[in-house]
Amino acid sequence: MSESSFLNENGLTAYQEYMAIKRHFTSSYDYFKYNGKVNVTPDTFYTRKDAYSFQKLSKKKDYKNLILSNIADNPKLWVGDLMEEKANGVYLSWKKRTDAITSHVQDNLGKLNDDFKSNFVSNQGQYPLVINLYLRREISLETTCILTKLTNSEEYWTKSVLDNVMFPDIMKKLTKYHPFLVYSTDKLKKVVKDRFF
Repeated sequence: MSESSFLNENGLTAYQEYMAIKRHFTSSYDYFKYNGKVNVTPDTFYTRKDAYSFQKLSKKKDYKNLILSNIADNPKLWVGDLMEEKANGVYLSWKKRTDAITSHVQDNLGKLNDDFKSNFVSNQGQYPLVINLYLRREISLETTCILTKLTNSEEYWTKSVLDNVMFPDIMKKLTKYHPFLVYSTDKLKKVVKDRFF
């Protein structure tokens, strides 16, 4: 019995989801605009050397969010990496943050300066504190995305931050990831208000 005889539509669906999320984070493709649809054919899938990995992936309980959490963490991720224990750890940490997003952001706000505006200001073209905290993994990608959106900082940072090597990639990641987040804007505005004002 050949390995290809184990392949079916579940594996193909997992492959499509992986390709859609990966393209969303690495190209101009918009997962939400195209509803996660990508132009992949069964023939292309069944002849891939890693097709069996997608078949195994499709058997995981929450494989869509396993893909999302890991590609958001590392857009260059290979499907085989999703079978590793490290990928499961990334997923579980992501799930813990996103299942309790309001309290998670509230906890992260404790790492910011008491002077609210000072967290978002770019002094002399340097990264604002909130971006530095994110890069040092002191606050999460989710918190950084939400604060960026709530403060409408993206345009200001794009004009103010002088680094044109790494910073555009950081902003791209924040922009690409934000639509996947599910949260109450009103609740989080209140959390921010209670912490700073």
